[in-house]
Amino acid sequence: MVLGNYSAEASVIEKGKTVKGILTLFADEYVFGGVRTAVNWENVTCEQGTVKVKAFLFSSEKPYVVFREGDTCSPQFILEAGQKDSLLKKVAEFQDLIRAERLEKEERARREQEESRAQEEREQRIREESRRKTEAEYQQRQEEIHRRREEQARQEQAALERKKAEKKERIRRETEACRNGRAQMISADGISKKAAARFLDNPYRILGISCLAGNEEANSALDKLKKLSRLKAIEAYRSPFDLAGLERPARDLSVAQNAVASLKDKTNKLFWFADADACAAWQSGKYRIELARDGEELGSYDLFLANYLYGVLCDPDFKVSETWKRILSFYCFICRQPGCELIRSRFTEKELQDENNAKLLADFKHVIFTPILLLCERDDLDAVLRLHKCIKACGEPLLSGLERDVLSRLVSWFTDKEASVFSYLREADSEDVISETAAAEIRSRGDAYCRAVEPMLELVLRDFRGDAVRYDMIKESYRHTTYQLMYELNKQADKSDAIFFANKCYSYCSADDKKRIQNTFGAVNIKSIDWSVPHTIWDIKGDEYYYGRGCTADYAQALYWYRKAADAGNMYSPNSIGICYQKGQGVPQNDVQAASWFEKAYEKGNPEGAFNLAECCYSGTGVRKDVDKALKMWAEAAKLGHPSAEQRRAEVFSKVQAERRKRRASNHICHDLGFQMTVGTNQVVEVTLNSPANVYLVNAQGYKDYLNGNEFSYKGGYAADSPYRIRIPSSNRWYVIVDSGEEPISGIESSVKVKSAS
Repeated sequence: MVLGNYSAEASVIEKGKTVKGILTLFADEYVFGGVRTAVNWENVTCEQGTVKVKAFLFSSEKPYVVFREGDTCSPQFILEAGQKDSLLKKVAEFQDLIRAERLEKEERARREQEESRAQEEREQRIREESRRKTEAEYQQRQEEIHRRREEQARQEQAALERKKAEKKERIRRETEACRNGRAQMISADGISKKAAARFLDNPYRILGISCLAGNEEANSALDKLKKLSRLKAIEAYRSPFDLAGLERPARDLSVAQNAVASLKDKTNKLFWFADADACAAWQSGKYRIELARDGEELGSYDLFLANYLYGVLCDPDFKVSETWKRILSFYCFICRQPGCELIRSRFTEKELQDENNAKLLADFKHVIFTPILLLCERDDLDAVLRLHKCIKACGEPLLSGLERDVLSRLVSWFTDKEASVFSYLREADSEDVISETAAAEIRSRGDAYCRAVEPMLELVLRDFRGDAVRYDMIKESYRHTTYQLMYELNKQADKSDAIFFANKCYSYCSADDKKRIQNTFGAVNIKSIDWSVPHTIWDIKGDEYYYGRGCTADYAQALYWYRKAADAGNMYSPNSIGICYQKGQGVPQNDVQAASWFEKAYEKGNPEGAFNLAECCYSGTGVRKDVDKALKMWAEAAKLGHPSAEQRRAEVFSKVQAERRKRRASNHICHDLGFQMTVGTNQVVEVTLNSPANVYLVNAQGYKDYLNGNEFSYKGGYAADSPYRIRIPSSNRWYVIVDSGEEPISGIESSVKVKSAS
């Protein structure tokens, strides 16, 4: 049931006066005099009474009603007698309706709660049944998975056994072929003799016995040699444990006796085979590749040793990266074995009684790394870099020690080159001014140093950033050498050669040294070269061809390298290209192209480019003449570090300022707006013109700067249309300047007014 509203004329007494109005009752509020009051009629009690109301000639008693809800009560609404009963009846209807609605809502909520409880109970029963069913299914699945895993494990074990059998058969066939055929003859002359000696002078090889042989077998071999010596047939003594393809070891009696004595060094076992077949097959590629086939777990120490032996003896330059990756990877596999099984396989049970796994592992690491590091002691740094790439490609933490040692070898290579240069410079340094002959020799040695070091430096600084200490040591070695070459050559009057080396060391110098170099040779002649960034190297090559440093001057080649560097983002090359266009060197003379390249150089942050662009703007060469832009570019060049830009700007600005002061004094219109407040609505200046002109809104300081011919801060700009509006940015005293630029102001009329922004 929905009840409508109820309205009646009523009055209230406020401050002794009777105020009439319409009292309207709604289901959730009542309204009197336009004021709405929310109310819950169920909680309302109606207080009744009578009040004396004054009329025009007499007073009369009239009934009133007050609505009270808790501590809140309404005014006394004075009604007519008949209206009061109707109003109370309406309130009672509202109360009955609201109470009925509340009871209905509570009943509905109770039923919904009971239904929800019943639904939860049903869902709980379903979940419980589902859980029991799921547990049963899960148990069945787990049992099935367990059965499958057991079956899979059996199949994998059977497959592993098959693989082992197949691998064993392949190795048997290969070693059989190697025993029956002729081995390829190799020579160890091309490798480091120290590394080769680890194998060729091995006592197990000299005696012709397995690394698993005991003292008894060693002495038996010695007795046989003694017997053959008496028969003068010692040269005929052969052993299946010779390294096939290499010359037989010297086996005179004294060498054999020394070999027996050196068996006490058990680490020799790590460099000899346990199986005679491995000695016959170590050169066979099919045999060695078995190390990488079928997984590492099927590899043996003899297979590892065959690859290792082949790598050190036949590929000491680390050119076959796959072989060395296989060696290094299996080395890590051996080290990770919990019980050092493969290392322990080189020793007899008796020998292992006094050995622990930690010592065996330490000996293994030392023995395996030593020949590899001996191969790194060479002048050919390419080979060392190839080894380092193999180590990095493996990505094994266990190779970090080897990587550090290789990096140390690299540092030693650079410091050795540095020492060879300084051995001569120490002699030349004793003279205050060096002769032309000595300077030519220094330049020759410096060129040789750069030709040898710089290709390696570029690779090292790009690839070896991970090792900060050695990275800095290599950079410092190069910086120290080139700086000293620069210093010595600077003693000569001709600074061209000194500048050549100054550019090479500049990037790696301290701030004080950089400033000293710039002051000595001029900032224009110095460029920053970083060997880890190729485009800086290309830019320096361009300079070498442009100035003929170390080669014949060739503008076409210079432009090629400048463009290559500029395309890669070099900050100096665009300016050099601009100079080539400006002077017509290597390309047809073109001032527009020159200015365009100078601007590109400035955008890259080159101070020389900003300076040259300023000169173009000032003279109007290749671009529209713009003195303001020229002044700005000189200021930018000074900020970027150009040594003479600020002086040049000051000279031009003093002339421009005088001309501006003279012109501005009588060639403008000024409107004083007075002090303007900007609190509240935005204020704008509306300028009406009869002809286009420059309109500037300035404060007192801006107007002063304008009259003095200085640069000034302003709002506004060129007003092509009228009226022209400018928003006043803040509370201040403001002026409007109307300026026609270079044209006379006569004939231009203007008016201004300040108004609120619409």
